Amino acid sequence: MAVQAAELAKASQSKYTNFAIAAIVAITDRFLPEECKKRLLGVLRMTQIEQWLREEGREEGLKEGLKEGEMKGKRETARRALLKGISPQDAADITGLPLEKIIEIERDLTKVTC
Repeated sequence: MAVQAAELAKASQSKYTNFAIAAIVAITDRFLPEECKKRLLGVLRMTQIEQWLREEGREEGLKEGLKEGEMKGKRETARRALLKGISPQDAADITGLPLEKIIEIERDLTKVTC
């Protein structure tokens, strides 16, 4: 019924179309089976709501990527600081990483590889 309601809302081409489809998605998200959610997504294709969802996903992905890159940079800075003989506490203060993470990085540096 949710898919049919979304199809009807999409076909109506009124100024409330996006509102109706958004309401259907919000109301059904918690209880709709995965198969029906996929069908509902098919109805959303080429609607302004789909464009908004895609933009939101891109923004979230960008934020996540930047955050991951920042953490990678902090870990590399900590690794280099430890290699230069800086104490784990100072490396933690410099990078903002938790001392436990610095100690973990230090342990990895002392592992012997063949």
